[in-house]
Amino acid sequence: MNKQIPFEQFIAENPDYLAISHSQIESWDRCQRYWHYVSMHKLATEVSWPMKFSAMMLHPALSSWYSNKGSLVKFDWPKCWSNYMEAVQMIPYPKGKALIYSQQHANDIVNGYITRFDKDFEMYRFVASEEKRYRVLPGLKVVYLSIPDLVLKRIGDDKVVVNDFKHSTWGMNADLDPFDRQLLGQAYVTGAQFLMKTHIVSSVKSSRDYGSVASFEINRPFDPIEPDQMEEWVAEVCQTAEEILRAKERNVFVKQAPKGCFAFNKKCEFKDLCSLGKARSFMIESMPKRERD
Repeated sequence: MNKQIPFEQFIAENPDYLAISHSQIESWDRCQRYWHYVSMHKLATEVSWPMKFSAMMLHPALSSWYSNKGSLVKFDWPKCWSNYMEAVQMIPYPKGKALIYSQQHANDIVNGYITRFDKDFEMYRFVASEEKRYRVLPGLKVVYLSIPDLVLKRIGDDKVVVNDFKHSTWGMNADLDPFDRQLLGQAYVTGAQFLMKTHIVSSVKSSRDYGSVASFEINRPFDPIEPDQMEEWVAEVCQTAEEILRAKERNVFVKQAPKGCFAFNKKCEFKDLCSLGKARSFMIESMPKRERD
């Protein structure tokens, strides 16, 4: 990877460039109006215990282990747990899953990962974790932004590997194929030749002797990136970027109803805004905004 100036500096020096990410593309595919709310107006979106558990408990611990060359001595579990509890205190608790979203289970997962993949440091060198990486899309004033969970280099040939950590309570899609577009985006900005896809699946099991206990399984396939895969991904992202640029120029964002209004079998949190017409701009000003991108 070539050394880059910080993303914020690039955008400050190139204010006419549009910045997009995988999450923005997902929002756009869901509904252009939804993208308009979250990407242009920065409206806060709903969060959940699963999202916070992965982002605030698992990712920081695994990042610390890699960045400190196989040590968790510098990782502060109590502080991490305290920050996590503060972040989820106003979020409805997921029924029946208290054991999964606990500090003990997070600790068990991280220790289980470390035990299984402790040879990683014999095969890879740590490059970066949770750092913003970006790249200009060909022929467009558009920057693709990604924050890979983990970037490694193979010892011997210096080929770049990106590792993405996903945690769920569903055993489906263990190979994380539905996330390939996101992972290819990480490869695009890092120049990676391989995808390492870590899927951690947790469940609660009951037994007569031990009561309810939380358990987990870890699946981590390792896939090479084929040139035609990346070419196809770039072509798709460029097409989406061009659509966004045209919509911004005309200031017209099409509502994808009813599909976008009830995506994932739940009502869009911004559905009521769409019924206000031009008056929605006044309502938007008073709505909670994201603390950071």
